[in-house]
Amino acid sequence: MNRTAFAMVVLALLPGLAAGAATPKATVASPRFEFGTIGQGDEVRHSFVVKNDGDAPLTLTKVREFPHLRVEIGPSPIAAGRSGKVDVVFDGQAAAGATVVEAFVGSNDPAQSTLTFVLAGTVEARLGAKPGYARWNTVQGEKEATIAQTVWAADGSSFRVLGVDAPPYVHTSVREARPEERSPNGKGPQWRVELTIDSWAPVGAITGPAVVRTDYAKQREVLIPLSGFVRPIVLVEPPSGQLGALNVAGTAKVNLRVRFFGTTPVHLTGAEVNVAGTSVTIAPIEAGRLYGLTLQFSPAVAAGPLAGKLILKTDSPKLPVYEFPLTASIEGSKVSR
Repeated sequence: MNRTAFAMVVLALLPGLAAGAATPKATVASPRFEFGTIGQGDEVRHSFVVKNDGDAPLTLTKVREFPHLRVEIGPSPIAAGRSGKVDVVFDGQAAAGATVVEAFVGSNDPAQSTLTFVLAGTVEARLGAKPGYARWNTVQGEKEATIAQTVWAADGSSFRVLGVDAPPYVHTSVREARPEERSPNGKGPQWRVELTIDSWAPVGAITGPAVVRTDYAKQREVLIPLSGFVRPIVLVEPPSGQLGALNVAGTAKVNLRVRFFGTTPVHLTGAEVNVAGTSVTIAPIEAGRLYGLTLQFSPAVAAGPLAGKLILKTDSPKLPVYEFPLTASIEGSKVSR
């Protein structure tokens, strides 16, 4: 085939190639909506128009959901040259002040696989709360700690607190505020909401809000952010208890540390492993606070998988005995299972 003939074949194929390259193109003329000022808990809904300026159907999909935000996608796919809509709904549950929330929608537009829609405005607290948050840093077994909130209506309206929704380890109570508990910033009735963390709350970060429910028509709920951390009375380091492969042909040794938290020192009075052929040596590093342990595994420990417990004894009435699981793989033993 000469060059002229080849060029004619390519030109003949070009319309087909162009047709195969049809793509959608998402265009959002106004991707940001200013909703002005709302009260906490007031819902905002806005419909964003998405036009398909391409020459192939445009498909929109949800990417992920965010707390207090809901995305509703209209009929999809959107034909070439036509328009569709995306509704973004914000439930108004945000800290008072300037607020910007973003919603993300996926698309098959090769130039923009994710479309971003923005709602912006001001959230106004029509119910006040002081201090407006609760933060604890505590240790399991310590005395329960209470953080109180005073709640009032900014316009002095009469209302009632109906109840409080909180994590199961936070106990709540509600009553009318006494004169000395009232906030000078508010008029009318004021309420006292007490949040008490349980003495045996689970170890880890304290998260989630306490939701104060009211019958106030302008704002049904007040969010009280919760934060902080609960530490254990005792912590064995490393915390996994997985000792790996131990060759006990010449006695294997494992070093651990035991750390005690809390306001009162806790003394380690004894330690043992509930597996035959083992022994434990205690070395105080900081009496009542930190101890070093040496676990010895002799050839009398049976070969194969080991699943046992490190048993600690203390002088604390809160935790007289603490059991810590241990796992290992025993090699070089003279004893078979």
